[in-house]
Amino acid sequence: MQILGNARRKLMIGAMAAIGAMTLGTTAAHAQNTPGVTDKEIKIGAWLPLTGPIAVVGVPQKAGFEAFINMVNDRGGVNGRKITWIVEDNAFNPQRTAAAARKLVTRDEVLAIVHPNGTAQSLAAFPYLFDEAKVPVIFPYAGLKDWWYPPRDNLYGLFVNNENQQGLVGRSYA
Repeated sequence: MQILGNARRKLMIGAMAAIGAMTLGTTAAHAQNTPGVTDKEIKIGAWLPLTGPIAVVGVPQKAGFEAFINMVNDRGGVNGRKITWIVEDNAFNPQRTAAAARKLVTRDEVLAIVHPNGTAQSLAAFPYLFDEAKVPVIFPYAGLKDWWYPPRDNLYGLFVNNENQQGLVGRSYA
């Protein structure tokens, strides 16, 4: 379990580094014109299955990432800005995920979607996020090979896609 904990910790540090890189050149004056970023705060969002059949995964995922964000904020945040992570319950449903994406972008004005959960669910939100809103998705907890090949603008991650995971499991039991 320690190996998994180290991998998850590196993933979270990578997410915060990506957010930091996105805001590095943001001055206080420019921050007022950037959705999700002010001189004191960076708003990011996600959708997670907090209810429904996969809540057993989403609830601890939310608690773990919130604990990490609290640690980052306790240490001064990112470039002096505190991270606010706004989470919408998608109940592992693609239609609810698409609605959550619109809400996070239009109402909550997040800078990025960070560490959302669900392959089909996230895919339902991609047309709006990538083609219309131009909002990045960072480290989704999901994925298919065709998400990454060819590379897609505004999609950043380190997750091993489902096809490769299945191939590894299949080889180890063959």
